[in-house]
Amino acid sequence: MFPLKAALSINDITSDLVDPPTILMVESGGHLGSALPFPPSFKATQREAYPEISTRHYKTTKMSALKAVEEILEKFPRTRILRKEAGDEVYLQAEFSTRLLRFKDDVAVRIREAEGVSTIDIRSRSRIGQGDLGTNANRIRGLYARINRKLAQVGDAGSHDKN
Repeated sequence: MFPLKAALSINDITSDLVDPPTILMVESGGHLGSALPFPPSFKATQREAYPEISTRHYKTTKMSALKAVEEILEKFPRTRILRKEAGDEVYLQAEFSTRLLRFKDDVAVRIREAEGVSTIDIRSRSRIGQGDLGTNANRIRGLYARINRKLAQVGDAGSHDKN
């Protein structure tokens, strides 16, 4: 499948197709509601169109990774953090507004830590429309690029894709 076909047919992209990060529905007044499931029918399309989008691993603590991701999200224009939860897993959920028409998109970042390695997964979902013209895949690529630079700047060893 060509990325263009995927861009016209799916609007929810994740780095973890087995256990996607949870995005909570944003209800009226900005309140967070129930979890929005990742559409199983999107898995094959995404796997074929965007094989490079996968979980990333960093030699850092989850709290250091959280700090880096939070700083990155705060610098994005037209973006606001809606949720931050820290426990066994760390979650951030942010709302992005598109540049041109100000459509709202949701992004969830999940951070897990084991043996000094933090695993970061990202999911980006458009609230409206069937396809996203590649916006969500590009957003995930851009976030990972910024995370790689940020964590490298604080002395972390970098990342690698999971197999």
